[in-house]
Formats: sequence, C-alpha cells, structure tokens
Amino acid sequence: MLHLKLTEEERKRLSKHETENAEAYQAFLMGRYCRSKRTGEGYQKAIEYFEEAIKLDPKNDVAYRELAASYGQLGRNDEAIRVLIDATRLLENNARLLLDLGTFHLNSGSYAAAI
Repeated sequence: MLHLKLTEEERKRLSKHETENAEAYQAFLMGRYCRSKRTGEGYQKAIEYFEEAIKLDPKNDVAYRELAASYGQLGRNDEAIRVLIDATRLLENNARLLLDLGTFHLNSGSYAAAI
C-alpha cells in the first residue's frame, strides 16, 4: 500500500474550501446548480448567485471564475474579462484567475492581452 507523507502546508492546501462563509458557500452552490442547467435562464440566475457569493466573500476565487464562465456562456466576454481583471487585482498572483483571463482574451481575439 502507498503511504503519503504530507507537510502541514500541503495538508492545509488540500483541506481548503472555496469559502468558510456558509451563506457565501450556499450562494456558490446554487450558482453551480443553475449553471448546470446549461440554459440562458440558468446562466443568468447563476450570475446572480455568484455575484451574491462574491459579495459575501470577496476572496473566493472560484466564485469569480464561475461568474466569468457564466458570462462567457452567454457570449458576454467583455463582462467576463472585467470580472477576471477585478478579481486579479484583489487576489494577486492567482494562477487560475490569470489563466482564465488569458483564455478569455485569447477567445476574444485579443492576442496581445492574452500573453
């Protein structure tokens, strides 16, 4: 059997949740549920829930990413990019946010901004 020895920091990272705020997590889960419907109405409702989750916990990077993805599904890439720029200003050096931002720029044809 394989046994892993994790450092304390690795244990903390693995046990990290999107948020410790129960209301923010509930809004986040509702947003994911609405987004999973894959309809225009579902994406619009998801946007409302993700915005609420961010309002309750502004440091929840996954909520920003889901919000941007929901805007993207509606073809509102400019709004998705705005969300991700705001998030990267607040949560500096977040690789996942930067990757998503670059991807949205690339998909929008803004190749220089994607780099």
